[in-house]
Amino acid sequence: MASTIVTKNSSTASAVPVTGDLTQGELAVNVTDKKLYTKDSGGTVVKLVGGLGNQEANAVAITGGSINGTTVGATTASTGAFTTLSASSTTTLSGGTANGVAYLNGSKVVTTGSALTFDGTNLGVALNNNTPKNISVAYSTVPGYFSNSYDGSVGLTTLSNNTWNNSNGSSSWASFANTGYSSSALQFSASTGASDIRFLIAGAANTNPTEQMRLTSTGLGIGTSSPNALLHIKGSSNPAIYWENSTYGAAKNAAFMGSSGQLVFGRAGSSDWLTIDSSGNLGLGVTPSAWASGYKAFDVSSAGAFTGTSSGAQIWSNAVDTATGSKYKNTAAAGTYQISGATHAWYTAASGTAGNAITFTQAMTLDASGNLVVGATSANSKLDVYGVIRSSRTENSGYYSEFKTNYSDVNTLQITVQGSTVLQAGATNDLNIYALGANNLKLYTNSSERARIDSSGNLLVGVTSAGARFQVQSSGSTSSTYCTSFLNNGGFPLFDCRDDGRISTGSRGVSPYNNTTASAANMYVDSSGILYRSTSSLKYKTNVKDTTRGLSDLLKLRAVTYEGKSESDEGKTFGGLIAEEVHEAGLTEFVQYAEDGTPDALAYGNMVSLLVKAIQEQQAIIEQLKADVAALKGN
Repeated sequence: MASTIVTKNSSTASAVPVTGDLTQGELAVNVTDKKLYTKDSGGTVVKLVGGLGNQEANAVAITGGSINGTTVGATTASTGAFTTLSASSTTTLSGGTANGVAYLNGSKVVTTGSALTFDGTNLGVALNNNTPKNISVAYSTVPGYFSNSYDGSVGLTTLSNNTWNNSNGSSSWASFANTGYSSSALQFSASTGASDIRFLIAGAANTNPTEQMRLTSTGLGIGTSSPNALLHIKGSSNPAIYWENSTYGAAKNAAFMGSSGQLVFGRAGSSDWLTIDSSGNLGLGVTPSAWASGYKAFDVSSAGAFTGTSSGAQIWSNAVDTATGSKYKNTAAAGTYQISGATHAWYTAASGTAGNAITFTQAMTLDASGNLVVGATSANSKLDVYGVIRSSRTENSGYYSEFKTNYSDVNTLQITVQGSTVLQAGATNDLNIYALGANNLKLYTNSSERARIDSSGNLLVGVTSAGARFQVQSSGSTSSTYCTSFLNNGGFPLFDCRDDGRISTGSRGVSPYNNTTASAANMYVDSSGILYRSTSSLKYKTNVKDTTRGLSDLLKLRAVTYEGKSESDEGKTFGGLIAEEVHEAGLTEFVQYAEDGTPDALAYGNMVSLLVKAIQEQQAIIEQLKADVAALKGN
């Protein structure tokens, strides 16, 4: 029976014997890790053999023999099978293509070549007789691929060899596409002096697509291969541009170029929103009208328009100025407002038939000087009106006033209220002022009535209720103000009435003071200030009787001298009687009384009767005495 040799061992993974576990040359095995250890002459535990595939070069040296039929150390390769081949450093192959990408060929042999190269930075795909080499990329069920043309540019192609490029090889391109489908393609082109990106669409599967859009250094062309702007859209059908709201998809908004060169913005299936015609005129909701050259116009709906020219701007209503003159847009009235420089002008035209010529009338003008004229073309003042000016409280209310020139006499100014004249004046006519109905004619200053002629024709100044045909009420009551004053053209007083009651007739010419007479005074002023003419005719008297007053009454009176208190009497001495003393003597018929009943003045003229009677009585006494004396002398 064979003998068994058992070395020191451990089944603990990763366990390593220590120095004290071994003597020199003694072996120890880790049966789990499959590693063999010993102790060398220096007393150090060393590993002799590692696990499978993890042998250490300094642990096992193979200097000859063969492995799986391959000679160790041979210079040529031999066939053999390896499960794993590892190298810890750079591996150099003596065969193959420099920079060629290694791949398994159809026989599963590692192969390199020039068709696909990589130098660590650049990846290259080579050509074979100008036929593109393809890189296929699978995406779901639709494969796509990238193809490189013979001159290194990029284009789009299909797996069924429906590729395209410049046949003469004068330019280069490369393309991207989906294979086997009627699909879009993206083509990059680079020719001498120019480059572009082209977008193509095939009409059917496996057919060559046609170009739909091109991006050049100038711009993006849609429908054209030569864009001349940043965005150039060209097409033979309308609209050229659609934009659509995802919520209201049925109503697509569109922009397109019309057959006459106009640019139109609108909504599919409805009228145009905005149109710019070939003349640069703009229509909002309508096609721009056929404006004459020189205009830049903006038509709004069917009647409105705004225009500009080199000389000004204009607003139009139901009118267009064409090459053959102004015409109606619709069958209706028309008008226009024009501003040229600093001049504003308004024009009107009566209703006319659409398409017919318009004859405008210049209705109003505001010139550069700020003068406004209505009904004519040139102004002579700040406001000129040719015609009637009417003012109403509300439109068509029936309450209105008019300011006009009378048609029957062009020199007459007439102001009317509801058709009735309130003022009329003219170069050859009187000035007539009318108060309509039973109303008063009033004059105001500073918001207060100063005078009026009432409905009865009374002239009132300072008073509103008539007490006389002409009545003046002063604003004061002292000697410093006057109620009335009349002056001649030299400014000299002819007559005035002072607010304290003084009346003056002046001293000019034949005023009462200068117009003297030998006649006796015959004016009387009563206590109310009323003037009377004093008379003596029997026709002015009644109940005439002989006076009973006489010498005895006269003898009761005291004759005096005095000075008056009036400023005009200052320094003057007068002779007369005292009214109070005449009253006390019982001679009341000669006394004039104030409003309070007190004696105020004497009727000196009437006292002549007292003097006459006294003289008569005295003369009778004298005659009797003369008779008595004569009788005595006769005896």
